[in-house]
Amino acid sequence: MARTIKSPQILDLIEDAARKQGVSRSNCIKSRFVPPLSTYFFFLVPMFGFFITYLLFKSLPLIIATFSTLISCIFLMVLIRFDYHDPTYKLLPYGVTIAEALLMVFSWSAYAHWYVPWWAQMLFVLSVLALAVTLLRIGTLDPGTVKAAKNCHQLYVNEAEAGIQHQEKYCFTCFIRKMEHTKHCAVCGVCVNNFDHHCPWLNTCVTRRNMREFIMFVISVAVSSFIYCVATSHYAFLMINDHGLEKFLETDAFLVITIILSGMHACMLSGLFLVQMNQISLSITTNQRIKARRAGHSHHSHDYNVIHHKPSLSKRCHNLLDFFSSNGDPNW
Repeated sequence: MARTIKSPQILDLIEDAARKQGVSRSNCIKSRFVPPLSTYFFFLVPMFGFFITYLLFKSLPLIIATFSTLISCIFLMVLIRFDYHDPTYKLLPYGVTIAEALLMVFSWSAYAHWYVPWWAQMLFVLSVLALAVTLLRIGTLDPGTVKAAKNCHQLYVNEAEAGIQHQEKYCFTCFIRKMEHTKHCAVCGVCVNNFDHHCPWLNTCVTRRNMREFIMFVISVAVSSFIYCVATSHYAFLMINDHGLEKFLETDAFLVITIILSGMHACMLSGLFLVQMNQISLSITTNQRIKARRAGHSHHSHDYNVIHHKPSLSKRCHNLLDFFSSNGDPNW
């Protein structure tokens, strides 16, 4: 049941109790390879993975390197049954984010920046700096965690005895009364105000409080990925014209992987930016949109009307302006 409702706190308590009672099936290595050790290990896995892949394509023939990479990916997919609700794997997507950013900077410094104009280099450097700043900002900013009172258990008992408790609006994990836009995040294990969605790639909840930092992060990733994709493709075409396709694949085949990754990121993050801008103009969150879709097949008409009540164009423009210009938490 704990795995079904995806509650990491309950899972940790059950597994810890099982280990203490000696009924958990675990060997000596597994008993020591538990969070936080395993969590940090999987955070570093993407970095080591990219580094090993780079060495394979540099030292082995293209066919052997490609085959080895595919076999390794399939093996890891079978071995690691990824679920970011599991404390063991929750830093894995965040590790992918950091590793891909470092890979892009390394590849740019080693190859592409010698063959692009100065203004493209400036744009890339600025976008990468913005990426780093927003990543640091999101990682250190409290998304709006709701903290329980010290005597929260006694307060709940008093309210229950007085008959004023509304259980459907109460979080029994955090022992707090949930407001209209408060939601318990199963991954973070806390309740947050104005919840939009949990982003595993940033290992945090995205709320109205840090939405602007999230939007800036999305823009910086999309811009830097687009510039990198174009510049590295230009470098690849120059090398192919000078030395031929076979020679290029023999020496720089790994760059093809980075070009594909950067192109995918530029497209997907651009789409995400448009989706978020549309939601902000409509004054709704991702969580509300998901609830509205579910409400379309249920009796919750309020949730359904939230997304299907379209504001006017002037109101949507006002919502966007308010989002980017207001101080503190925007009221969108």
